[in-house]
Amino acid sequence: MKLNIRAFALTCGIFWGVGLFLLTWWVIAFDGATGEPTLIGKVYQGYTISPIGSVIGLVYGFFDALIGGAILNGSTTKGQVASKINQSTASHNAWTALE
Repeated sequence: MKLNIRAFALTCGIFWGVGLFLLTWWVIAFDGATGEPTLIGKVYQGYTISPIGSVIGLVYGFFDALIGGAILNGSTTKGQVASKINQSTASHNAWTALE
């Protein structure tokens, strides 16, 4: 099955960005806005457990997963194409051997 690279990348971006946004608000709801830097904040500059940090995480997360999803899907799609080329070459060689 071939996936559309743009659709897969967009889906990854939306899920990761919105997921990080909602997770931040979940922590804010139960522990309050601490504003302390987190492990994710070391990767995404400016991200903290705060309302503004949730928006920063949404933006960073969206673009990070968008690019990551495109790379992941692009590499697997190229692998599938190479695999099909090898299969067709092998079947061609098998048919020519029978002739």
